Amino acid sequence: MYNLKHALRNLRRNGVYSVVNIAGLSVSLAVAILMLLWVNDELNYDKAFTKVDRIYQTLVSFQLGGKDMAWKVASYPLGEHAVNEIPEIESQCRITPGSAVFKYEDKESAQVERHFVDTSYFTIFGFELAAGDPRRPFVDRNSIILSRKLAENLFGSCEDALGKAVREDVLVYNVSAVMENIAENISIKCEALCLNESLIQRAEHGANFHSNWGQLGYATFFLLHRHASPDSVGKRLTEINDKNMTAFHMDYSLQAISMNHFYNERNEPNSNLQACRLFSIAVLVVLIIACINYVNLVTARMSKRNRELFVRNLFGASRISLFAQAMLESMLLFLASLALATLILFVIFPLFKEISAKEIELNLFSVETLAVYGLVFLTVNLFAGIFPALKLSARRSKSLSVYSAARGSSGAWLRRLLVSLQFAATAMLIMSAIVITRQMKFIQSKDLGYDKENLIDVTLTSGMRQNVEKMKAELLMEPDVLGACFASQDICGAFTAVGWRDSLMITMIEVDKDFIKTMGMELVEGKDFEGAPSDAHKIILNRNAIDAMGLHDPVGKPFDIAGNPTFAIAGVVKDFNFKDLHISVEPLALVCRDNPRRMYLRVAPGATAERMARIEGIINRHSPDVAPHYSFLDDTFAKIYKTDIRTNKLFAVFAAVAIFISCLGLLGLVTYTAESKTKEIGIRKVLGASITGILAMLCREFMILICVALLAALPLAYFWLDGMLQDYAYRISITWDIFALSALTTVLITMLSVGRKAISAATANPVSSIKTE
Repeated sequence: MYNLKHALRNLRRNGVYSVVNIAGLSVSLAVAILMLLWVNDELNYDKAFTKVDRIYQTLVSFQLGGKDMAWKVASYPLGEHAVNEIPEIESQCRITPGSAVFKYEDKESAQVERHFVDTSYFTIFGFELAAGDPRRPFVDRNSIILSRKLAENLFGSCEDALGKAVREDVLVYNVSAVMENIAENISIKCEALCLNESLIQRAEHGANFHSNWGQLGYATFFLLHRHASPDSVGKRLTEINDKNMTAFHMDYSLQAISMNHFYNERNEPNSNLQACRLFSIAVLVVLIIACINYVNLVTARMSKRNRELFVRNLFGASRISLFAQAMLESMLLFLASLALATLILFVIFPLFKEISAKEIELNLFSVETLAVYGLVFLTVNLFAGIFPALKLSARRSKSLSVYSAARGSSGAWLRRLLVSLQFAATAMLIMSAIVITRQMKFIQSKDLGYDKENLIDVTLTSGMRQNVEKMKAELLMEPDVLGACFASQDICGAFTAVGWRDSLMITMIEVDKDFIKTMGMELVEGKDFEGAPSDAHKIILNRNAIDAMGLHDPVGKPFDIAGNPTFAIAGVVKDFNFKDLHISVEPLALVCRDNPRRMYLRVAPGATAERMARIEGIINRHSPDVAPHYSFLDDTFAKIYKTDIRTNKLFAVFAAVAIFISCLGLLGLVTYTAESKTKEIGIRKVLGASITGILAMLCREFMILICVALLAALPLAYFWLDGMLQDYAYRISITWDIFALSALTTVLITMLSVGRKAISAATANPVSSIKTE
């Protein structure tokens, strides 16, 4: 009991240092727990499948115009041929992603993810059904399976949904089952499932699906038998493809589904894995900074406890009792920090969930949370409790003079080392935050090859497609509509690739004559489509396709695409991005055909709400049965990179918190430094030292340490961040101005932390300073 009272008295007597330690530890604990929860959720991505260790996805790679290309897709016939010819494969499932709007009577869903799949879907992935027959979830090719969430929105309950008919535009599906909602940390999550057979049935050239080996657009998954070799199966897949597609060689391999979220189509670490590693390192940095603060302040305060230790030794206190006393004080600090950290967690957790958009629950008694508390407890008490306790308990001497002589020098070398590490960690965090923020801004502001501002993307329903020209004419009569065009694919995610006779894999988009003009693209050679019947025999290629083929003066030359008539190259359009910016621009062909699936409207900047309402009214009037989906293209673009943007925001917040913790420690340390030099400062001022000179004396050591830390930290940060940015096809360069900005920011933060107290000490009354102590 005496030790407890003595510990509480010490903590109260050293109020400033106790507050700094408790604040630093509590904030670092709260932040570390949140970051580890985020990392844990990421590490569990695609781990919920019951057969996760046997599920693999196909990767395909090939040479294209001297460039190495790789995709996470396969041709449609590969899956069924592989099951029949490779005994190591138990089952296969092809997934064709897409989106749709479903309607039941007067209720209509929002646009949701809908996948076309094979009947083996539930056998392989093991998703549970909330209603329906698990032995036969799909009754026929017109069956549809809805998620619990979608079924309850349309029908009120899962049971009421069974047997009901839902419409997607003019197509009608019968609900055969309802599946449980798929977790957010599943890469193949969706709200509705239809059979690939229904996709083939409604396609114009359905018969080609089973024989078209050159069209790559299907995510293909295999369930392997136990002990099967993925490498061996990948080689067999390549052999099957070569046997059926002699004109073009493609290499197939397999990637475990558990790696899908963390590795790209080349089986290399992507930005998700790099972010996970960055957050894991940031957790360690936050805890290390908090521990450094504690160790620095405790070792700095050792000399203040000389008389206490001498008196306790004089009265027979043993080393064990001194160690126990120091550990008790450390434990009290940690428990106070733990209580405050828990309070902080409950306060900021809703904001954390909103920013991260993750399905994470904060349960203080869950295994994960208790494990985090235990890990933090061991880390803090091992490095921030035991060492200072040993240091304090070891300071035994027979005279008070020995204590006094040691004053001011105790642990100086350790403090310098730890402060250098703290500066280095802070500099690395600052540089990381600057680089990641610049990369996100670069992606959002990058020239895509077309103007995405003030561009409306409309998904055309069947009713709209029947009168597209009439609707277009009505829209162009509106003064705020500057242009309108049609396309067969989404400009942000075109995926249909077809083969060319000279081994060129090319994406084809069918457009109308106004596409290039409305989208704001640049024609670098030749002419645009003219709206004449002869346009049906013309094709416009992007610069990448021309370079891949090595063509010179391409305008007017013939060009063949498998399954299509011979075209004449009418022009060359400047490369524009039609996929994720993690992927570089690939060969593209534009053909003028009447296959409108999307409509793009160019509206005037700053169009009034009244005029926008008229535009929406025209669009809705031409789709009376099903409400069309439309959105501004820049909003769609932002959604594509929402994960990267959210990760950037989270890291920026965590980095700011880590810097704040570092500043707390520096503030406490400079307070001690100023106090320990109070008499020296007073004497110097009496002898004529200037305030500037005293400030320089107080800050000199910190500036030397920060220079050493920057020289070590910034090159390390460069190599780490350079590797992290490799996943982006378009990335910023880490230039010298980033180094300079990181260093300057670190110096400014340090000076703000130490400056106020240093100025206060330098401007104090010299007479009272000499009398102090």
